[in-house]
Amino acid sequence: MVGVYSNDNFTVARFNTDGTLDSTFGSNGWSTTTFPNAPSYVKDVKVQADGKIVLGGFLINNQNTFEMAPAR
Repeated sequence: MVGVYSNDNFTVARFNTDGTLDSTFGSNGWSTTTFPNAPSYVKDVKVQADGKIVLGGFLINNQNTFEMAPAR
């Protein structure tokens, strides 16, 4: 199971089937991707067949316009 939290970063957590954080994923179950100097927001998450997690969303660049932002 995957959980997503957005606070100007792409942050994702992976959970075990019993609801506990999967400590083998990222840092203690959490992984964060930061886009320097640009607030970013997750809008969707998918888990690939191989278990890799893909996040899609957007960021606001220094011209104050939106850009697509993917992360895996």
